[in-house]
Amino acid sequence: MKRPFLISICISLLFSYAIADLPEPYNSLKTLLPFNDHGWYTNRPQMDKLLRLTGSEIVIELGVWMGRSARHIASALPEEGILYAVDHWLGSEENLLKEDDRRVLPTLYEQFLSNTIHANLTHKIIPMRMTTLEAAEIFLKKGIKPDLIYVDASHDEDSIYADLSAYFPLIKGHGKICGDDWEIGIEKGYPTKKAVTRFAQENDLILESSGNFWVLHEYCSCNFFNH
Repeated sequence: MKRPFLISICISLLFSYAIADLPEPYNSLKTLLPFNDHGWYTNRPQMDKLLRLTGSEIVIELGVWMGRSARHIASALPEEGILYAVDHWLGSEENLLKEDDRRVLPTLYEQFLSNTIHANLTHKIIPMRMTTLEAAEIFLKKGIKPDLIYVDASHDEDSIYADLSAYFPLIKGHGKICGDDWEIGIEKGYPTKKAVTRFAQENDLILESSGNFWVLHEYCSCNFFNH
């Protein structure tokens, strides 16, 4: 009976030492959860192409969940690249309607941190646990200029438009904004299409889409998806 107890103690000590060496906030994790790849991300080919064409090194992702897309993007960045993962990790009204989503909400943030640790990407992914608009103010104050912003947070038209308005100043003149859910929400009149199209027209931006993926260009005259 003593041996399993000692093994458990040793594992706990090893975990504590390993976690202590990680950057904030990963070193505050009390329990490393098993890897969970739950999430929605069908834009890998489009994202790979965009990252390659833009040579992105600094990326901001709005809406992270358990980090499936964040891990893919961070893995594609150069070794010194950084992805700022912005989410309050409280879930949304959509998540409350699904039993599987409701079940993971109490430990959603811890699961994201655990997934990032399992993927050995704690040096590239910087969590920002707050609303997208709160994070935008911090980015502006610190003068952070991302090469790319990936929008996949709230899915109602007003929130998407607000995120575009808040984050466009960060990339104006040098970067790009892209996002998910272009074809999602037929019952609500395609809120992403409405918000992104309106923002593009008001700011004289070039808008392209492929499947659920969309991208806004400021000065590019090329067709990204045929590149």
